[in-house]
Amino acid sequence: MSEIHRFSIEHNHGFLRGTCNGILLVNFYDVEYKPVSGDHGFRMPFKALILKIDGQTANLFFASDNKRFQTLKLQNTQEAQKLNQVWNGLKPSPDNNQGWRSERIAYSLHSQQEF
Repeated sequence: MSEIHRFSIEHNHGFLRGTCNGILLVNFYDVEYKPVSGDHGFRMPFKALILKIDGQTANLFFASDNKRFQTLKLQNTQEAQKLNQVWNGLKPSPDNNQGWRSERIAYSLHSQQEF
């Protein structure tokens, strides 16, 4: 099973709608946001998203069409850079596509396990 990396974040709900705090969980298989309160979290396959960091802001885009999915604010720029390093370390390298396929097969066999 892949190591889970945790980041405290603030999620903006849009103009005049406020923000909420929660935890962003990232591993080789999934990216999940668990808000402290409410039921508006999300869970997406890691490979379906692209991460772009701007200061302490993490922008998530759909890999399929590069459209923005979520914007999240980390505690500081150091945490944002740590997320970027973790993210880049989880991406399969072009030289290791076979490893990526093996990991996805293992995941599909164990997809009923909790994140």
